[in-house]
Amino acid sequence: MSIALITSNKQNILVEDNPLASGGEGAVHKIISPSQYSDCCVKLYLRQYRTRKREQKIRHMAQSPLPNLNGLKNGGCVICFPKELVYENNKSNRFAGFIMPLAFNGSNQLYELCIPKTKKLPSTWISKYDRCSSKGIESRLKLCVNIAAAINFIHSAGKYVLVDLKPQNILVTIDGKISVIDLDSTQIAVNNQVLYSAQVATPEYVPVEGNHLNPARDLIPESWDRFSLAVVFYEILFGLHPYAASYQGQYQNSNTVADSIRCGLFVHGSKKSYVYRKPPLHDNFNRIPSSLQNLFIKAFDAGHNNPSLRPKAEEWGRIIYSEVGNSNTQFKGFTTTIKSGQPQQSKTKPTYANQSKPKTTNTNQSNQQSSLYNQSPAITTTPSNFPNVGKIIGWVIALVILFWIGSGILSFIGNLATRRTQPANPPTQNRIVGTMREVNTINLNMRSGPGANYPVVATFSQRTRIVSYGETRTVDGQLWTQASTPDGQIRGWVNRRYLSP
Repeated sequence: MSIALITSNKQNILVEDNPLASGGEGAVHKIISPSQYSDCCVKLYLRQYRTRKREQKIRHMAQSPLPNLNGLKNGGCVICFPKELVYENNKSNRFAGFIMPLAFNGSNQLYELCIPKTKKLPSTWISKYDRCSSKGIESRLKLCVNIAAAINFIHSAGKYVLVDLKPQNILVTIDGKISVIDLDSTQIAVNNQVLYSAQVATPEYVPVEGNHLNPARDLIPESWDRFSLAVVFYEILFGLHPYAASYQGQYQNSNTVADSIRCGLFVHGSKKSYVYRKPPLHDNFNRIPSSLQNLFIKAFDAGHNNPSLRPKAEEWGRIIYSEVGNSNTQFKGFTTTIKSGQPQQSKTKPTYANQSKPKTTNTNQSNQQSSLYNQSPAITTTPSNFPNVGKIIGWVIALVILFWIGSGILSFIGNLATRRTQPANPPTQNRIVGTMREVNTINLNMRSGPGANYPVVATFSQRTRIVSYGETRTVDGQLWTQASTPDGQIRGWVNRRYLSP
């Protein structure tokens, strides 16, 4: 089966009925004929998105293409920029979508390289980008250089801001070639006047100014993309979000990544003393060169209050390229051994809302007790008039053993009596049956009780599977459910909104 379309240049084309990929607004289809479009594909919008405004935006992009797009492909990068509009090939001739370049053959979503471990990629990919090896880290840094080059190319036009820059909108090949997709959702602005807005953005990649800027109506500055790019690079290198942690003190109610971004809680930033628990993967930050550490600190910490300080794509590419090419730079493999649901705990003791103030302890007394506990036991001689300590200890041990045996016998008899009185198959309603669910946000805190004021007992990353039980409670307008890790070792309460159905 095929779909007949006509281009804005009055060229009849046929596309495959089965899409190459699909998303929220439409699907991408391969072009069957004519042969002049063999290296292109078509994005067909769903009916509800085939609007007049969207048609005007795509036409503007097709008529004002980025310069030297074909030359860029020879350098290992494809920008899937609109080339021509397409229409339904019937009496209506209704706007349907647009033609764009095909991504490199053999591409996969960058997202698969941004998580701790992936099962979707072939073993050759896993070996090439292995975080445990120095070569794997080097491959990931080279990948970052190529991504930086692509984003810098888009920004150099001076009118495009991606706004929704994230790993899902970047495709990569095993040898590091880059394809940037979903460019029809970018913001187009000339002389600080928005011609066509971006409409959408993903909270985990939105900087702090996203709290007062709306992509659907406001001018979004390029520095917005710089924040998103830094998050993507952090995920490529370390396998988790730079704000994925739980916090204490005045930030203990930062339950989501978006909350942490708003408060400027970069785990290695100036507020790192507020980190209560963080996944150990964050510790690999100390294994990269200081020049790269400084780029992340500028992007997330210094750039929190002054977005202009965030490094541009060109700066990222230049510094990473320099480090990779420096023979004196020795990259170290990362530590990737983690236990699900058991993030690292900081040394600082947490404080919680509504918690009573601890009692004051006498410093001298405390130090004296500590020194006594650390001393080696003294060797003393028992006075002749002191009772025989060995005999007393022997009698105590004997009594404890007799008590333990007696308790065991009574318990056994009680169990026999209980078995006789209970039915062979207890009623189903008396059993607690849980449902396996997945975490749908990058950072989910499990607390000791329902509500944000309870202590955090664990932090889970996106796609972590946990068991949700039937008991739920509504606290502060939020639905909380009892949950545990699959092995049942960690139990607590989680916000139901961050679990899959």
